Amino acid sequence: MATSSRIIGISGTLPWKSTMDRKLFQNLTNDRILIVGRKTLQEEQNRSLGHVRHAKFCIVVSTTVSNVEDLMTLPSIDGNKPIGMDQDWIKLRVAASLDEALDMARQLQDDIDHSEIVIESNRPSNLNCWVAGGERLFEEALKHPSASKLHLSVVDVDVNIDNVPMEQVARFPAKYRWDHNYKETSCQRFDETSVPSEEPTFTYHVFERIQRNKS
Repeated sequence: MATSSRIIGISGTLPWKSTMDRKLFQNLTNDRILIVGRKTLQEEQNRSLGHVRHAKFCIVVSTTVSNVEDLMTLPSIDGNKPIGMDQDWIKLRVAASLDEALDMARQLQDDIDHSEIVIESNRPSNLNCWVAGGERLFEEALKHPSASKLHLSVVDVDVNIDNVPMEQVARFPAKYRWDHNYKETSCQRFDETSVPSEEPTFTYHVFERIQRNKS
């Protein structure tokens, strides 16, 4: 979820709440494999893995943490208590890069399906996993040849960042950096009649990668 100015977070938090978008996200990724960045996991507000609890597995991409035990002892973005371990920590895996995370996801899916998954180099795969942020990982994923779809909610919120250091503002990749490879296939409006009165309206877009013939 992003604003029209592409903001997806400030200082590790969302400056809005959208239960409807959350439901859309959970419906898409429930019992699937999620890939997220380390900072995205550290943004957990209640340290209970609520953002990823519904997933079958969650692979955390990090260049500074190499195992789940160290990951779970990291402090939250706001410097409070560590993420902490509960019964869902066993869902977590750690990878050093997006490519390593995708390889790990293929193996996990293979174990789930009990069937061989054939991946052809530089061709879209039948891997069913989802990248859920943050900023750098979104950028890498949109460029990756295995990426096939983008689900993007644009929220109707004006966020004042005049007094916020730029390094604390996370943004979704600019459209000109990826839209030449994707086409919009659906668009759904969630207006005042569709969302709780205290929450912002938004538009839900689905883009699919353009399949080009290789000569």
